[in-house]
Amino acid sequence: MKSKDINELCLTVIFQDNQGFHYSCQLAYHPCPVWMNGPDDYKVTMPDSVNYESGSFKKLIEYMKESQHGHFIAGNKCIVVADNEWMNFGIEFGKIVQDIEDTGFGTTIMLI
Repeated sequence: MKSKDINELCLTVIFQDNQGFHYSCQLAYHPCPVWMNGPDDYKVTMPDSVNYESGSFKKLIEYMKESQHGHFIAGNKCIVVADNEWMNFGIEFGKIVQDIEDTGFGTTIMLI
């Protein structure tokens, strides 16, 4: 079976608030990494690199707070849902998860 290209992959982060897990964002590569909500609603782009840029998750959280899309504070948890194919891009996936955790969020990884 041929491995997927990273541009074919997406991962979803589901955020916990004080009432449970209610809000999600996706990270996709078009061809640079972009945090988005839905297929055309771009939130935070990383146009300077085809690789994930550390610190972009913090920018996503700041954008969500400013735009009142949600208020998520460090110390809360999130679930990262990703296709098993992400394991072929382990360094990139690890950088994304580390960026989430460096922002103060606990993570649970679900590979499907």
